[in-house]
Amino acid sequence: MRYAILWVCFALMTSCQQKVVDEVTASLPAVQTRSLVDKATITTGETLTFGVEVDHLPSIEIEIPEIGAQIAGLRIVDMGQDPIKERAGRTYQRRWYQLRADLVGSYILPSLTLTYEHENKRHALETSEIFLEVQSVLPEDGSAQDIRELKSVIRPKTKPPWKWILLATILLLGAVIVWWRKRQKKTMAHIAPPIPAHEIAYRALNTLRQTDFTDTQALRQYFFAISEIIRLYVENRFGLNATDLTLEEIKYALKERQLLSPKEREALETFLEKTDRIKFAKEEIQETDVENVYEGALSFVESTHEVIEEAA
Repeated sequence: MRYAILWVCFALMTSCQQKVVDEVTASLPAVQTRSLVDKATITTGETLTFGVEVDHLPSIEIEIPEIGAQIAGLRIVDMGQDPIKERAGRTYQRRWYQLRADLVGSYILPSLTLTYEHENKRHALETSEIFLEVQSVLPEDGSAQDIRELKSVIRPKTKPPWKWILLATILLLGAVIVWWRKRQKKTMAHIAPPIPAHEIAYRALNTLRQTDFTDTQALRQYFFAISEIIRLYVENRFGLNATDLTLEEIKYALKERQLLSPKEREALETFLEKTDRIKFAKEEIQETDVENVYEGALSFVESTHEVIEEAA
C-alpha cells in the first residue's frame, strides 16, 4: 500500500513537471535564433568559435545558411554543423566556425537572416552583428627585446631618391591601367594593343631592384611596393580586384574562381603572407628576405603571364 502511494505521488509530480515544460514551450516564439562567440577579445594567432543557434517548432523547416564567405579579415581554420536535436517539443540546430586573426584591429562578424513559413505567412529573423577586437601579443610599452638590428648589405654606387621613384612608378602603373580601361570602353576597333600585365610588372620589378637597402625606411617601403606590384598584376591579368581585397578575401576568390593551378595559388598566397607579415605585423627582416621575396614575385609572373601569339 505504501509503495502504491509513493508511485501515485511520483506520477503526479512527473505530470506537473511535464505540464510546466509544455506551458513554457508553448510560450516561446515559433523560431528563435542568435549568434555568439566564446570570447570578444583575442590576440593575433589565437582562435575563437563563432556560432549561430536556432531552435524552432518541429513543423517548421529551417536550414541555417552558409555565411563563411561573409566573414572578412579573419581566417576560417575549421567549420561544421552539430547534429540536429529534439528537446522539449522543439528542434535545435547549431552551425559554428573556428576563426583566427592574423592582423591587429577591429572586426565585425556578419549578421544572419533566416526566412521561414509559418501559419501561411513568410517570416524573417536577423541576428545581431558581433564586434571583435584583435590585440597584439607584444607589450604596449614597447619593451619587446626580440627585434634585432638589420644586417649590413652592399651599398649601391649612387643614392638617388628611390622612395619617390617607387611611388611615381606605382602611380604610373595605376594611370596606365585606368587609361587602358577607359580606352577599351570607347571603342574596340583600331586601337593599339594595351601593354601586357606581365610587361608592366617586369618594368616595375626592375626599377625596384635599385632600392637603397641600407636605408631602413626604404627597405621596409620595398616590401610595400613589391606587394602592390603583384596585386596590380593579378588585378590586370585575371580581373580580380586584388588591390582592394584582404589576404583572406583573395584566398577565397582564387579558390572559388579557380583562376590558378594549386601550385601557382600556393606560391601567390605564400608571397602575400610573407609581405603582409612584414608590412603589418612588423616581422623582422632577414638578409635573405629581399632576394627571396623578389624571386618569388618574378617566378609567379613568369609562370602565369599571358601567352600572346603573334601573326606570321
